[in-house]
Parts: sequence; structure tokens; C-alpha cells
Amino acid sequence: MCPVDFHGIFQLDERRRDAVIALGIFLIESDLQHKDCVVPYLLRLLKGLPKVYWVEESTARKGRGALPVAESFSFCLVTLLSDVAYR
Repeated sequence: MCPVDFHGIFQLDERRRDAVIALGIFLIESDLQHKDCVVPYLLRLLKGLPKVYWVEESTARKGRGALPVAESFSFCLVTLLSDVAYR
């Protein structure tokens, strides 16, 4: 369910964003099991963030004071990668 790049562009809807975060949490909680294939994927996704096509499904979440989806996902991805680098 994780996003796949299509000509260098990732399409991230809510389910795919959740899948990436779940993959990162699995990587950390499993003591970096399967790091040889997961870390390069996460780094490729990080590198492709400027060209991501963001799909926002629920307008109910858009409220005053809510962070943009791109900003919150980018923060989560960088935090996960920082935790991986620390280990």
C-alpha cells in the first residue's frame, strides 16, 4: 500500500501516508529488520517530496490552526529517518 513513484512522482493519499508511517514505525520497533530495502525506499520518498502529488480527501480536518498535510507528513518522515539514523 506504500506509494510507488511513477516517473519520479509519488501520489500520496491518506492511506498511503499512513502506510509509510506504519512502515517506518515497524522498521524502528523491529530493531531495523529489513533495513536494506526499507531505508532506501524511505530516502527515495524523502528525495521526491518536492514533486509529490498530495491527495487530501477529508475537508472536515481542515480547520483553523491545522497544519498542511504536506508539512505534517514531511515532519513525520524526517523524524522517523532521524530515529533510524540514531539506531
